[in-house]
Amino acid sequence: MTINMKLLLPVFSFFLMAILSSVVGVDSAKSWLGNYFRSDGLFAFSHLVVLFILLSVFFNHSWISPLVFTVAISTAMVSLGTLAEAFRLYVLKDITLAGWGGALGFTFGHPAYLNGFLMVTTPFLFYQIRISNRKYKWIWITFFILQIFAIFSTKSWAGLIILTLIFIFLLFKFFRKNFTNPKLIFFIFLVFTLLSIPVYMYKDREYRTKSFPYEGRERIVRKLLLSIRDRPILGWGWANVDYAFKNSVWPYPVDFDVYVDKAHSTLLEILTTMGFVGFTLYILLLWQAYHFFQIRISKEGQYSKFYETIFLSFLIYLFHSQTNIISINEELFFWMALGINNKDHGA
Repeated sequence: MTINMKLLLPVFSFFLMAILSSVVGVDSAKSWLGNYFRSDGLFAFSHLVVLFILLSVFFNHSWISPLVFTVAISTAMVSLGTLAEAFRLYVLKDITLAGWGGALGFTFGHPAYLNGFLMVTTPFLFYQIRISNRKYKWIWITFFILQIFAIFSTKSWAGLIILTLIFIFLLFKFFRKNFTNPKLIFFIFLVFTLLSIPVYMYKDREYRTKSFPYEGRERIVRKLLLSIRDRPILGWGWANVDYAFKNSVWPYPVDFDVYVDKAHSTLLEILTTMGFVGFTLYILLLWQAYHFFQIRISKEGQYSKFYETIFLSFLIYLFHSQTNIISINEELFFWMALGINNKDHGA
């Protein structure tokens, strides 16, 4: 068994470029340690790369059942905990849980973090439904329904779009039992991502007639794009979005501005922090991963359902990470999918 170098090389190239962009960036120490409130620097990122390497080397098909079951039962427990909080807030009127305007974050600390985790783990519940016999299938279906309600409790429009995508996927599976077309799945996600851009850019429009949205998506995007022009090749350095945000002015100067340390879009963040070189490497990495998923789903036989599962989780991450801030819990599944996808089982 060997590692597929065609995916390993883009990952290492991207990691080395992240280090280089940080060395020549505006704050190398912060790039290593990360943002003050998140600890999302190169030190944390290196752990994700190590996870990728370990799975590339050691992952075995015998791990599939315990891995999927563990993820599925864990996310079911998170959903139950979230709905328990919803009961406290909406039925028992516990106002201590109303800090996000009625949206719930449970133990994740922020509704966007909770929503992201619930979304990327939803395919694992669906996998359990597909492989279980009738006795246990209804248990997993119940968990699946509870998870949908938990996602609604985060009040995330991105979550609603992803649920729609999952529903479309289920329809394809229903009408075509042997549905294993990753190109069509990818195309559907791509179309919905493009259609969501106007929503992403103008979701704060309703507040504009009342006051200027300092943290509005449009302002974040425009200010970062203006700053990219000043450091277009290697960017501002890993985890240095806050410097890029402060660097530019749009639409007019503000004496007491908000603090923004995330771009609310992974692609925009990479373009800002690593420039066009790092951005190009990331796109190549994604394309290579997609290519290998195509091969896995079409040729892995009895394991194709599992590769469909992590492929869906991979796509959900790509979609959701363009719409909001994400947590390490969500990003973990992206690198896990890459590592598993990279393991050459045929050698």
